[in-house]
Amino acid sequence: MNMTDAQLHAKTQRRRNKDKINQLIFLASTSIGIIVLMILIIDILIDGIHFLRPELFTNFPSRLPSRAGLVSALIGSIYMLLILAPLSFIIGVGAAIYLVEYAKKGPVSNFIQVCISTLAGIPSIVYGILGLTIFVQLLNFGNSLLAGIFTMTLLVLPVIIVSSQEAIKAVPAARRDASFALGATKWQTVQNAVLPSAIPGILTGVILSVSRAIGETAPFLLSERRLSYHSCQQTYLISLRYCHCRFTTGLDCRASSSNSLLHPVSSSCSFC
Repeated sequence: MNMTDAQLHAKTQRRRNKDKINQLIFLASTSIGIIVLMILIIDILIDGIHFLRPELFTNFPSRLPSRAGLVSALIGSIYMLLILAPLSFIIGVGAAIYLVEYAKKGPVSNFIQVCISTLAGIPSIVYGILGLTIFVQLLNFGNSLLAGIFTMTLLVLPVIIVSSQEAIKAVPAARRDASFALGATKWQTVQNAVLPSAIPGILTGVILSVSRAIGETAPFLLSERRLSYHSCQQTYLISLRYCHCRFTTGLDCRASSSNSLLHPVSSSCSFC
């Protein structure tokens, strides 16, 4: 049964109307998210603009708002980023390449895939306990920044591996076939044909994972409390100073020794 021109025009018009309605729904959904985000940013700026001062970036944390600063958090985040990003990128992307391109499909690879997907959904506090057990106690790293970085690496690796796998799988098989047809080896195909196409998706997963690691606090609370740096050819230890009731009273900077690396400074406060 052939449709008349009027029926075809009416059907086309209904489809266009549905398309416009869907566009409006999607635009409204996007606008709601952007508007809420702008409201939050403006509210934060209004409440916090009075506390934005140079001392905020030069002072250490304090229980007094007028003396509180972010210098230890900034330095620790920079150190963590410089080590965490390349370490997690190399290990995560390498594991994804092996699982997608080299590993044989079977029960073992399927079991590994299930484990990786499961680890990606485990809460960060579990990784903190794992890092405390392995890096702090078993490997005797102590409450160091390195122990916290390794713990964060374990936290972000499953997410990087899964996202990198999906990016590599999204590369068309025709690229691999064309590379093999030209006589390229397996690694040359992965390096020159697969990775250039998959690198945008891989970088997206890495950036999101590293940003999550920077914002996590539970693993660091369990595995890292100090930040050491070198200044004037002498190693200093910046550590949290606890009183007897474990209330954080400030920061202590002093020359490091074997005892200071193992025990925080104790002091008294008005809450004891």
